[in-house]
Amino acid sequence: MLYTHILWDWNGTLVDDIDLCLATTNALLAKRGRPGISRDIYLRSFTFPVTQFYGNIGFDFSKEDYGVMADEWIAQYRRGFRSMCQLNGPVAATLDQVAAQNLPQSILSACETSLLKASIEHMGLSGRFAKIFGTGDNAAHGKGELARRVVAEGHFDPATTVLFGDTAHDSEVAEEAGIGCVLIAKGHQHADRLHATGRHVLGCISEVPAWLQQRSAFRHH
Repeated sequence: MLYTHILWDWNGTLVDDIDLCLATTNALLAKRGRPGISRDIYLRSFTFPVTQFYGNIGFDFSKEDYGVMADEWIAQYRRGFRSMCQLNGPVAATLDQVAAQNLPQSILSACETSLLKASIEHMGLSGRFAKIFGTGDNAAHGKGELARRVVAEGHFDPATTVLFGDTAHDSEVAEEAGIGCVLIAKGHQHADRLHATGRHVLGCISEVPAWLQQRSAFRHH
């Protein structure tokens, strides 16, 4: 397949926010008298819908409202973003190399849109994306519906679009939207879980430009 549009997931793919997510989650667990989890447990158990993940690690949504907890989580995440997060590898150089292949790039994220745009600006990546697709609230239920909507609105041709993400959910989203998907094993889920999807898995974002060039070369031969 010769791809003509690139979609990037944000959290865990372009930005490394795993330590912040883990610290935020453990802080909220501690506040509720629950034990925290390790980084390895996080990578092996994080999933969508996130309500399932939080329920599995100790939150009890029969006793508290998930929406209230989600707002509390995001407030703490926002406070720590500038000090605890960084780009996930050579992101700027990778975006430049993809752009040099004349491929427009957009972001598709379960992150709330205003937080997403502020995070992109803080990381110095404003102006690099054709479109930025985020969500309307802090619930982080996933981005399947969002992906279907942007396809239906004609923002890109699903047959020639590929999503680069870091979770099995990205694979599911791509399947729902009818777009391609490649996973990068340097985000919110352990590599074993990514390989289990059957998708092509890259070790680092720096491998993306060469992978795209190989696809293009294969098509032209």
